[in-house]
Amino acid sequence: MSRRHDQSYKLLFSLPLAVEHLVRGYIDGGLARELDFDRVEYLATERTGTGLTRSLADLVCRIHFRGSSRYLLFAAEFQSGVDRYMALRALAYVADAYRGLVGSKRRGRRLGPRGLLPPVLTVTIYNGRRPWTAPDDIFDLIEPVQGRLAGRQPRMPHQVLDLRQLARQRPAEVNVVSWMASLELDPSRGNVARVVREVRATYPGPEQSVDNLARAPRAAKRRAGKAL
Repeated sequence: MSRRHDQSYKLLFSLPLAVEHLVRGYIDGGLARELDFDRVEYLATERTGTGLTRSLADLVCRIHFRGSSRYLLFAAEFQSGVDRYMALRALAYVADAYRGLVGSKRRGRRLGPRGLLPPVLTVTIYNGRRPWTAPDDIFDLIEPVQGRLAGRQPRMPHQVLDLRQLARQRPAEVNVVSWMASLELDPSRGNVARVVREVRATYPGPEQSVDNLARAPRAAKRRAGKAL
């Protein structure tokens, strides 16, 4: 069942529309206004690091800032169970992505004008029944220390979005993520029928089909290839 959930979420978030609604509705509306969701590039999620170790993220993409060559590196993980060390995994995915950027033959075009790395946003989308209790920052998984040493420990918070909690919120505008959250909270036949009616009323035309909506991210993924 968890694999089926993961595949459903990967399909949903292969649509830039879903990524946009996630950022706009549940993370930062101001940030969403700065981003150009027509310029989303989906990237390879499997990487081989030093020592031939492999990491496999659920979703990684570039989202360009409006009117700029700068971009945000967005990474999402889909969890059906609480992982105490999720913050470590999030840090590892970002570190692997950054290493890929620095080692790329197209490094000059992928880094900022001063050779700077892009900003990142990491999100864990959780659909489990138990409340999420894991730390959301790698710093909170490290043995506490005092003094100067404390300021030298790594920090990188990631955002956890609990779909069951999101389902209890009513977004101010149409949001495809809220529909998914509603189905998590109430999978009854009546609620499924209600969500289907809302989806069809909001996106009635054939141009809004999954195939058409997914065409753009597939093309972007082909352009991006396997390199950051």
